[in-house]
Amino acid sequence: MSSRNERALTGLQDRPAPAAPVHLTRAERVGLPSGMAWGILAVIVFVVGDGLEVAWISQFFTTAVHIPLSEAAWIVTAFGIVVGVTSYAVGPLCARFGPRRVMAAGLIFWVIIDAAFIGLALPTGNYWFILITYALRGTGTPLYVFAFLVWLDARAKAGQEAGTQAWFWFAYTAGQIIFGNVLAGYLVPTLGPIATLWIGLGVALAGGLIGVLLVRDSTGQGTQRTSENLGKAFEEALTIIWRQPKVGMGGLVKLINLGGIIAMGVYYVPYITGVIHLPLGLAILSFTFLGIAAVPAMLFFGWLSDRIGWANTVQWIAAPISAIAMVALFLVPQWVGPNFLVIVLLMILLGLGNAAFVPISALVPSIASNEKVAGLGVINLSTGMAALLGPAAVAVILPSFGFAGVAWGLGIAYVVAFALMFYVQLPGRARTDAHVTSTLVAVVRPDATVNTGSK
Repeated sequence: MSSRNERALTGLQDRPAPAAPVHLTRAERVGLPSGMAWGILAVIVFVVGDGLEVAWISQFFTTAVHIPLSEAAWIVTAFGIVVGVTSYAVGPLCARFGPRRVMAAGLIFWVIIDAAFIGLALPTGNYWFILITYALRGTGTPLYVFAFLVWLDARAKAGQEAGTQAWFWFAYTAGQIIFGNVLAGYLVPTLGPIATLWIGLGVALAGGLIGVLLVRDSTGQGTQRTSENLGKAFEEALTIIWRQPKVGMGGLVKLINLGGIIAMGVYYVPYITGVIHLPLGLAILSFTFLGIAAVPAMLFFGWLSDRIGWANTVQWIAAPISAIAMVALFLVPQWVGPNFLVIVLLMILLGLGNAAFVPISALVPSIASNEKVAGLGVINLSTGMAALLGPAAVAVILPSFGFAGVAWGLGIAYVVAFALMFYVQLPGRARTDAHVTSTLVAVVRPDATVNTGSK
């Protein structure tokens, strides 16, 4: 028996015995654990408030606060660094204190910092005061939203992890890309940037309170601690990348998934307006269709991947579609000109490819086996770092290789993700976590039988 399969089977044997079959609610049949619907609403509302300024804050710093563009870029960069570091800290913090406590503490800290940024830092115009307070606002999404993701993942039923994760990414993407942009587009011209920021604080606070006060979890997973040693939890979260290389490679696939979309958002509007001569308003509007396609598709691909396999969905649907769409968005407009309909169709294709990556967030923690929280921390880190590394990739490639270099570079990155998925697999190349036990038993102990059930 190979030592790898032996360790995997041992980890499976350490899991709680399967529970007797129970009646599933309508929400549970589509992957949403009972009592967690309020949390999904909380994520949508919080993300809208927390990210209400993302699309226009850099311009605001330069035009209203009179900070040079190069210095404003460092403010946004500092924000991205804090998001990345805090995202990685969420797993150990949840292991030590429980997700609900981390969400509550994160909400309180974020509200204080955001109020200081709007009410104290911006009126002074002091660069360092603005940089520090705005950067610390980057703790909001990780400590509140990603802590809820840890909680949600702990409640997922075996074989439904991707469907459950899809609900989270549905909420996160809908709040960030669709509702947040629509609300900001109305509020900024109507009430002005400062009033919009205060409204964002109120919206985020409302969402935060929904999650902290209204989510009901009879299983106790929201307050359960999985580690009594915070230092050890941080060490495990840091070292799992090389102790379990599949987890690290899975995190790289997630980074390519989100970093590619963010990088595309940085370079594509200047390309499609400056080279193809599509009007600016239509260029920005085309991104809305990407989000409209991706948000509902996440639920579909979460459901589909629980049936055809998490790795299969990422490798054979998500990566190829994303690679083709990314390159086509660069090439096709050169052939057809500023054809808005064609560009929208390609944006929808890219949105579908992006949505099909949802199962990677279930696959990586399951590969981590007994260290699922640390595995989920790798996903959180990749999500946070994508906001920093996506624009950085454009900044490095564009000056030397132009728009073509960026487009082909992003397309190749998705091909790399495709290749990595040959390695990022569950034991025995099982389709989902629920199939791991029977697959391993067939490989390791052909004469044995093992029952599987909901966790």
